[in-house]
Amino acid sequence: MRMLHPMPCVPPPASGFTMFELLVVVGIILFLSALSVPAVMESLDRARFNSGAGALTRAHALARKLALQAAPMNQAVKSYGVALVVPADGGTPYATVLWGTSATDELMVDDNGNGADLRPLGRYSLGTVALPWMARSGGTAAALSGNICWFYTPLTGQPVQNGAKPGNGDRYDTVVVGIGTAGRPMTPFWDDDFEGRVFYTRGNPTIDPSPVCSHLSLRNRTDTRRMGISIYDQGIIACTEF
Repeated sequence: MRMLHPMPCVPPPASGFTMFELLVVVGIILFLSALSVPAVMESLDRARFNSGAGALTRAHALARKLALQAAPMNQAVKSYGVALVVPADGGTPYATVLWGTSATDELMVDDNGNGADLRPLGRYSLGTVALPWMARSGGTAAALSGNICWFYTPLTGQPVQNGAKPGNGDRYDTVVVGIGTAGRPMTPFWDDDFEGRVFYTRGNPTIDPSPVCSHLSLRNRTDTRRMGISIYDQGIIACTEF
């Protein structure tokens, strides 16, 4: 009789990665992450910086919209405007909509109707990255300390220096000014000729240096990113990196 010997039990080969393979994969991941971190941080910094310009743009748009809808008779001693504020306690800079004649006349709203719970209707934080800089009368630009403000004429929405003329409270300021660095904005228009409608661009007259500020910009803390702010006499706002 032939005897059968049992076959030895051989364990199946282990599945998965070896320790060496895991270390290689982890090393590749860390290497790629190290390459992408600067780009990600750059994108985040740019987004935070641009949000500051967006905040100022929203305040400008809301104040001008309210001015365009306002009746001139309601503008005897008050106007809609914008204040750019750097708190003295080191708080976050912000842009806010005004209803009055000075930078402290913040437009307030009462949500509950009880006259006690007031809040700013149009206050927009510039964040901690975009810091406002300004200069007056063509001087050297420096970080803004305190506040600056300007207003908009009713129905036209053009920027003016004062919400009400000093010593003449029966009328609002009608001297249209530009805010920020003087420039020459380009505006599109259509013209007709024998070939049909043609699109052109034309330059508006260069505005004079503003009595509010001859330079207005946002800059990061290291002054490596700058964005110039200009509000032209037509009410157009322009934000341009320089």
